[in-house]
Amino acid sequence: MQHETAQILHPVLNEQQVSAALRESSGDAGHLSLRELPEVLTLREVADTIRCSKAHVCKIVNGQVAGTPSIPAITLGRRKLVRREALMAWILANEKAVTIRASPGRGTKTLSEKGERNA
Repeated sequence: MQHETAQILHPVLNEQQVSAALRESSGDAGHLSLRELPEVLTLREVADTIRCSKAHVCKIVNGQVAGTPSIPAITLGRRKLVRREALMAWILANEKAVTIRASPGRGTKTLSEKGERNA
């Protein structure tokens, strides 16, 4: 059952990867490590963990942030809760998906732009 849950959360990450990442995570001074967090987190605790506002976490959970997959949450009426392992799987999935593209240098032109200007 638990293995199926890990596969539902993110098909690329298996239960062992999530569990290993939870064991390896450590916190800074004044912050709890992920393994010290409760099993089920409030949106405020999620915001503190990923260091952003609660409003931004609400938008991520509701799928309102472009280019960012939503965080899986449990809904109890208006209240939303996030399982610690679901948050860890979401962090790992987003961390691996990051690509940094170099922007073109300021004032540089492509060869076609230079040729058109000289003509």
